[in-house]
Amino acid sequence: MGNLPKVLELLLKQTFNIKKTGHQNLETVRKQVNDISKDFKEHKEGMSPVQLLNTLNSHFNNDYILASDVGMHRHVSSIFFNAKFPEDFVTSPGLSSFGTGLPLGIGAKIVNPNRNVVIIAGDGGFHSSSGDIETVVRQKLKVLIIILNSSSNTLIERYELTGKDRVINRATTSFNYVNFVKLATANGCPAIRAKNIQQLKSALSIFDKSSQPLLIEIPVYYPKMYVNKFAKIFEKETK
Repeated sequence: MGNLPKVLELLLKQTFNIKKTGHQNLETVRKQVNDISKDFKEHKEGMSPVQLLNTLNSHFNNDYILASDVGMHRHVSSIFFNAKFPEDFVTSPGLSSFGTGLPLGIGAKIVNPNRNVVIIAGDGGFHSSSGDIETVVRQKLKVLIIILNSSSNTLIERYELTGKDRVINRATTSFNYVNFVKLATANGCPAIRAKNIQQLKSALSIFDKSSQPLLIEIPVYYPKMYVNKFAKIFEKETK
């Protein structure tokens, strides 16, 4: 309990010795995930989170702030986002609350007005804070909002259908398709639906030339690596 402004001022005066560390097997993991993601290039619509991250890294030359919402996609973001500075990756790793991606991205852009800020959220998590699209527009914040649409809370779906001791044999987290392009435009935010990597690259070029925020909705496919060996029903349903 205490005076919040004074506590924050005290923390700002402190010196923290932060040591950058990296797991020795990180490159091996990246290669394995990359190999698996190649199976999804044959889809006519949509892409895997790995393909998305690789495209973003290449387009922005690894120089952008990533605000990652909570969901299946964050498992990939934490591995494949090549942060240029220590605070370039912002997320909610503790309580892992759905809907934190957009407000984190808003805060990151306010603090870093001259840098590119990309917000990645699943459709399930984004429903928790999508009202703040209006905030982005009203505050004239040029942020890139990417919605990975699977019409499901896919991370929860994974846990429901994983493990030999599961109680149910079907997911209870699926919902009807939501048109996030219309949701964004209803709030005054330009929006595009990108069905493949080429359309994503075109949308990124539009974002570069604009002074406005942009929402990109992407159909997403999750490789089999995101489930364990017991989740045969999950694999069957997602093929």
